[in-house]
Amino acid sequence: MWFSFNGISSEELGLILPNTVFRPSWAELTEEITIPGRAEVIKQTTGIYENQQLPIPCVVTDARRLKDIYSLIHGNGKLILSTAPNEYINARAEVLVPNGVALDMAELPITFDCSPFAYSVTPTEYALSQSYTEVRNNSTVFTAPIFKFKIKKGDAPILKGDVNFDGVIDAIDASMVLTEYARTSAGHAPTFTPRQMIAADWNDDGVVDAVDASAILDYYAKSSTGGGGGGGTHVVPPTENLQLNVNGANLNIGLTAEIFNIGAEVTVDCGLHLIYYKDMNDAMVNIMQYSSLDLPLLHEGVNFIKYSGANVESAKVIINERWL
Repeated sequence: MWFSFNGISSEELGLILPNTVFRPSWAELTEEITIPGRAEVIKQTTGIYENQQLPIPCVVTDARRLKDIYSLIHGNGKLILSTAPNEYINARAEVLVPNGVALDMAELPITFDCSPFAYSVTPTEYALSQSYTEVRNNSTVFTAPIFKFKIKKGDAPILKGDVNFDGVIDAIDASMVLTEYARTSAGHAPTFTPRQMIAADWNDDGVVDAVDASAILDYYAKSSTGGGGGGGTHVVPPTENLQLNVNGANLNIGLTAEIFNIGAEVTVDCGLHLIYYKDMNDAMVNIMQYSSLDLPLLHEGVNFIKYSGANVESAKVIINERWL
């Protein structure tokens, strides 16, 4: 019998487990509801699962490793038991016996505070397409999946007013338009690309001038203060959307200009309730504000998933099965 915690096994630390240890199980809590005029009490589930304590008695075979044991079997981490080597539990390790007592008695009981649930060590992956893919969730409870979409690198959809294509309509864009207008009015050759000309021509009259610069600045001022125009924010995504359909329910994901410019991978992490991509500096950029707030869950058994979006190179779902 052995356990590992954050990749460090009990055998490496010279610990012997004299008893067989099985992982805990978790039951959904219920609540009682009393209805006036009815004698019986109604019980209903709450969707809440409590942590479970898992004590593991250990025997210390090498006193020289005690310092390592106390430092490594500590805090939060992933716990794996030899009785369930394909599962891990998110747990907090607590070694409550003082070092001196453990040295004298050669016994070291370790308690793990185990969060729900047991998870698969090796998640299951399915490639997705624009037609329904049958996906099996082998869990005994609903699962929060991770979706990944690789977006084709190329020109982003043009957003009116966003002259520098950073996904933001602000005073910088207005200043660029005014500078360009001043150059061309003085007889100099234009510097804007054809795409910038389309973005800068706010009123679609075929001319980039001070009227466009003023309109962009006015939009920015109103949207930044919540006074209309941009609905209270000057950050606006392109009109391009990616749609994810899980068991008939749609999730719309707004894609910003940078995603197209760098060919980013968009991640929908339903467990963390987060939609993001990594920028050129490998920094995480949250795009939840451009997307639906209800992220999908997979029920036990068969699920059906598809997506729509012309700019997707590849897509997959990662199912980290979990069990009670």
